[in-house]
Amino acid sequence: MELPRSLSARLSLLVSRLYAAVRPGRRSPSDFAAELQAHLELEAGRLREAGMNEEEALAAARRNLGNMTHIQERFYESRRWLWLDHLVQDVRYGLRQLRRSPGFTAVAILTLALGIGANTAIFSLIDAVMLQSLPVRGPSQLVLFRWQARHDFINGEYSGFGDCPGGGQSSPSGCSFPFPFFQKTESETTAFSGLIAFAGPAQLDLSGNGPPSIVSGELVSGSFFSMLGVSAVLGRAISTEDDRLASSPVVVLSYDYWQKAFGGKRSAIGRTVVLDNVPFTIVGVTEPRFTRLSPGKTQDFFLPIAMLPRLGIFWGHESREISNWWLVMMGRLRKGVSVGQAQAAASLLFRNEMLHGAKPFAKSADDPSVVLVPAQSGLMGLRGEFSKQLYVLMFTVGLLLLIACANVGGLLLARRRAQQGDGCATGGGRNTRENRAPAPH
Repeated sequence: MELPRSLSARLSLLVSRLYAAVRPGRRSPSDFAAELQAHLELEAGRLREAGMNEEEALAAARRNLGNMTHIQERFYESRRWLWLDHLVQDVRYGLRQLRRSPGFTAVAILTLALGIGANTAIFSLIDAVMLQSLPVRGPSQLVLFRWQARHDFINGEYSGFGDCPGGGQSSPSGCSFPFPFFQKTESETTAFSGLIAFAGPAQLDLSGNGPPSIVSGELVSGSFFSMLGVSAVLGRAISTEDDRLASSPVVVLSYDYWQKAFGGKRSAIGRTVVLDNVPFTIVGVTEPRFTRLSPGKTQDFFLPIAMLPRLGIFWGHESREISNWWLVMMGRLRKGVSVGQAQAAASLLFRNEMLHGAKPFAKSADDPSVVLVPAQSGLMGLRGEFSKQLYVLMFTVGLLLLIACANVGGLLLARRRAQQGDGCATGGGRNTRENRAPAPH
């Protein structure tokens, strides 16, 4: 059964397009045009054999095959990404227009640059303080210890470092704990695969590396770096062997301070610096990604907690007594242990220590307990102090960018109207000259 001529032509075009899709690059537009012409001639020849003259056969063949220009356009579209072609054409047209008006281009670019630059700067600040996750291994598995009670039961020295907000008089809470509770939790609780404590940063007097200066030192437990999964880019990190009262004083430099104060030289490892009149040996440099735990807080040095009694820090007196609350505690949940289970175990230890320890602090009516919160949200740092101001600032610079875009849009509209006005004035004058009657001779 013979197919209709138009259907035959369409099937031929479909086969051609399938061939081009399967084997791209093998057929050029000129080849396709030659093939269409061949189809046209074959169809016209068949019609001539049926009794038509040359002109009638050619016209009928064109009708049967369809619109030749449309077919060639379809072939062109099947072999190209039109959106990319259109984008390139639009970019070229825009660049030509901008090149023709350098003054307008400079004003528009400067206006947008101010708006975008302000937004970028503020967003970078918000990202660093509010959005970035903890630069450690498995941050979602880390929990922060917070104590809470019905009444304020603490009778001793309490030091907070802005790591988390404290509760009010009606619902006292905080995240500073005494050293004996950290030791007891570390030795008796199996709900955590790792437990760390840290405090500071403390302001220390440094000498031994140029002129004397004030540096920030974070006091950390021996398992601090290993539990967080933070390694040393040079030398080694602080270990549990360094966190003993009889151990030799050692420090680890932050990467930024190593670059700033020691010029990034490997010779810094093994050097001795004096902190609060105590000589410390530099044993390592932290990796660059580890910049902080609490948002907005930075440090130059990391020191073992056991070195605190040797330093002249006022809140470090009797640092190992139950009456001195100064350590922030974080834990990594053991696999298979839920937050609720770990919280129940830690809260039981805390309640027993506060009610029935060697030096009881609280009464049953105080109901002291421990709450475990995700470290990412629990460590507030400067985030809690400046979050509202940062969001207001972000809204303000966003409005500034909107105004900048509106200004550029206004400039484009004014420029377009000016061009239309010039065109109308020129066209009106031309029409007047063309319609003017010839002067009589």
